[in-house]
Amino acid sequence: SNNLGQVAFKLPVGKYKITANPAWDDTTGMAAADLEFCMTIDGPTDCRGQLLDQTIHIALASPNLIGTVWLDAVDGSPARKAWGSVESYNTMFRYWQFEKGLMTNDDGEFRVRLDPAPTPYRLNIEPPWSLTGYSRAKLFVLVEEGGVCIVADAEATSCDGEFDEDGLDIV
Repeated sequence: SNNLGQVAFKLPVGKYKITANPAWDDTTGMAAADLEFCMTIDGPTDCRGQLLDQTIHIALASPNLIGTVWLDAVDGSPARKAWGSVESYNTMFRYWQFEKGLMTNDDGEFRVRLDPAPTPYRLNIEPPWSLTGYSRAKLFVLVEEGGVCIVADAEATSCDGEFDEDGLDIV
């Protein structure tokens, strides 16, 4: 994008998803945001037939899932530049599908925005590439209108009103 955050391009007819990501050195605490739309011969639509303005606006999102990844529960070292993925379960075809990527900052923190869903998301956190002797961390989170909670497995259906408001600690 240019210095005003604008970008312009032509698209053929089809379905599209645009993701706006914060800069690598972002300190605002915002999260990536997605916008899905369809391009028709008449212009962009919301994919249900409603025409959109020719200028599509997307803004960074307020995160609803904030976490810190630690290398070791004993010494408290943050996992700097650890990469992770967020996946949702496709119940029709029975597979986990990629939703978002994430990377921790120098303090081991990550921030993402996830939509409420009837089934848990799976987070896979990979150790930083420069380190050996560590393995992938995997956990499940459920996103409801009231917040986010860690759940035991992919079968969980409710947070039971117990939300992780202080963020997740992942070791």
